[in-house]
Formats: sequence, structure tokens, C-alpha cells
Amino acid sequence: MTSGSGILHEEMPVVRPEGIAGLQLWLNLPAREKMCAPKYRDLRQDALGSHKTDDGATLRVIAGSAYGHDGPITDLAARPTFIDIELQPGGKFLIPCDPAQTAFIYLEQGTIDIGPEEHGMNVEGPALAVLGPGTWVELRGKTTARLLFAAAHPLNEPIARYGPFVMNTQAEIEETLHDLRTGRFIRHAPTHV
Repeated sequence: MTSGSGILHEEMPVVRPEGIAGLQLWLNLPAREKMCAPKYRDLRQDALGSHKTDDGATLRVIAGSAYGHDGPITDLAARPTFIDIELQPGGKFLIPCDPAQTAFIYLEQGTIDIGPEEHGMNVEGPALAVLGPGTWVELRGKTTARLLFAAAHPLNEPIARYGPFVMNTQAEIEETLHDLRTGRFIRHAPTHV
């Protein structure tokens, strides 16, 4: 979902007896795009495909590319890479990374080593690992592991937030709240992609 101008994000998840599981990633829009036309993409698991590597990893590329496979999400301002990864014990995932990007791994379950074998860092899920700058990311499964790899270029802009709104200044937050109260919040008709 790109909220832009006109989408107020609220959710009321239905709690099932087995509980709720999920992960939400929020990408900030650059200042020049904050009031763009909103859009929603319905992305189903079968649109992602599942790709097994020779190194014992199963990938679902959401955005960006890995091992010759491109993700279906291509039009986000921060040009992110999002890859859903399952590693088997002894499996390996290796990807080039732009040192100008900010990268992290959210390890949902399992145990992995991050970095080269000789000085890797052992991480047990659930955990979030923010990676330092480098040109390669290497992950190795110690047990069966499920994780998300994410990388994107930072916007390097100020952030002001209030409830579901993220703008660049407190004055913009006040203007957004005023627009909401006076019925001028929707500036563009949303599209469904």
C-alpha cells in the first residue's frame, strides 16, 4: 500500500484461536512524494514464486532481485530489496549489497550465522540484526531458519509522526490533521493495482 494523500491506515486484525502471525514493513516516502496518489497492490504468495538455490536456500523475492530472480514490486521510491528466505541447516545465502544502503535481517525462527565463516555472528530467532556497511551479505543456516532480508537507500530526511501519519515536519502533521478534520484529506482517488 502506498498511502500518499487519502489513505488513513487503520487495521483491526481478527484474532484466531491459533493466534496471529505476520510482519509489516513501513517505508517512508520522500518529501516530494508524500502527497502522491494512493494505491494498493494485492500481492499473493503465488505471485512471488519460490526459488531453491544450489546452496540450500529457498527464496521468495518480493522486491529487488536475487539469484537471477526479480520481485514483482518495482515502483517504490527507496528501491528496496525484500527477500523472504528459508535456510536449511548448512544452507547458505549470499547477496551483493550496496554499502550506501541500510540493511537488516529479521530472523523469525531458527539459528543462523551472519558473515564469513571465520568471523560470523551467531543469531537465534526471533531477532532483528541491523547490518553494517559492506558489499556482500552472507548468511548460513545452523538450524532450519526463516527470515526476511531487507535493504534500501536511506532518505536522509527529517521525520515527524503522529498516529498513522508520517511527514517531515510537525507543521505538516498539523496540516494533515486539519485536512482530515475539514474533509480535504483525499486529494487523489486511490487506485488498485
